[in-house]
This record gives sequence, C-alpha cells and structure tokens, in this order.
Amino acid sequence: MKNLSHILFGIALAAPLALTTAVQADNAPPPPSSSPSGDKQDVTMDQLPKPVKATVQRESKGKNVESMKKNGAAGYEVKIVDGNKETTLDIANDGKVRDRQTRTAGGDTSPPSSDTSKPGDTSKPNDTSKPNDTQPPQPPPPPRNP
Repeated sequence: MKNLSHILFGIALAAPLALTTAVQADNAPPPPSSSPSGDKQDVTMDQLPKPVKATVQRESKGKNVESMKKNGAAGYEVKIVDGNKETTLDIANDGKVRDRQTRTAGGDTSPPSSDTSKPGDTSKPNDTSKPNDTQPPQPPPPPRNP
C-alpha cells in the first residue's frame, strides 16, 4: 500500500511537467526560414536590396567579392577576398553587418567582430576561482590595550 501511494505521488508530480513540455513544444517558434531546398541561393549585385548593396560596396572596396548568397528571409552572406585574407559577412536586410569572420589562407579564423579581445591580450585577469573556493573569514584582531 505504501509503494502504491509513492507511485501515485510520483505520477501526480510528473503530470504537470509532461503537460508543460507538450505546451512549450507547440508554442516553439518555427526554425529560421530558408530556401525551399534548404540551401542558400546565389545572388548578383543587381539582386541585392539597396542597403545591402551599399554595405557590400563599402566593405569590398578594392577587394574581390567571391560569393553572395541569400539566406532565405534572414539576410545575406557575402565572402570577400583580399590577398590571402577571406572575410565572411552576415548582412541583415537593412544593410547592417550582424557578424564578421576573417580567415587567412592557412585556415585560421578570427573571432567575430563583437569580440574585442585580441590574442595575447593580457589586460583581462584570468580569474579561475569558483564561488565556493573562498577562504573562511578571518576573525578580527584582538583589541589593543592603551
């Protein structure tokens, strides 16, 4: 009898969790839209919206535009080559650069432009302590007698 009450109690606790998970799955946003085949579509400079075209022209000034692809409704991916440096730009439909990644011919990838740290930058301390690694507080020193 005691085991039966434990089982019923477990079911009573698990039921709301199962229902919440099912409701959240129904309310989940759809995945980002893409072309029907799931691939990015190649585009030409003439097919770009004016703000995107202006950004591509500004970013590629004097450089070779290797490819331009439309990411469904999400924006555009543009690869620009300058010597042994390849830059991939993720450009929103309004012309704003959302992400920038640069690679050299050796395949090294630089961090996205939102990361302002540089390799070898020691200006930020490397704090490896954890919240539970603290020392116990030391008692105050005894009062001095005058």
